Amino acid sequence: MADKLYPIEGCTRNVEVKGFCSMHYRRIKRGSLNMDPSPRHAILPKTHPFYVAWVNMKTRCNNPKATQYKYYGGRGIKVCERWDSFKNFFEDMFEYWHSGLTLDRIDSNGNYEYHNCRWVTTSVQMNNRNKRGYLYASK
Repeated sequence: MADKLYPIEGCTRNVEVKGFCSMHYRRIKRGSLNMDPSPRHAILPKTHPFYVAWVNMKTRCNNPKATQYKYYGGRGIKVCERWDSFKNFFEDMFEYWHSGLTLDRIDSNGNYEYHNCRWVTTSVQMNNRNKRGYLYASK
């Protein structure tokens, strides 16, 4: 029997395909379960705010076509190698997350990595923001 690393909660069937029992894997592939069939993404549905935060973080830093890339990847902000895997990001950050919080970098010039990230309210995050788009003239 394969290890049950990413089973559907309450499912007691043997894990056979990409971390799922064959029944749940077929449902995922068919689209009747809102999850990516790859085990690294199977912990949460793709629409879960925690998962979306991970996807957005990676997009801002890695995709030059992303709207916010110039403020992140374009400035050299990177996602640590460990967080290329959603499973690792989940292990490091999920216990601190709850609904309504956003991912924040403590040092806004630093990278996305465990010791520089936290979950905060939107108002706290706004106070930690770079003054992008504003030019200040010295007097």
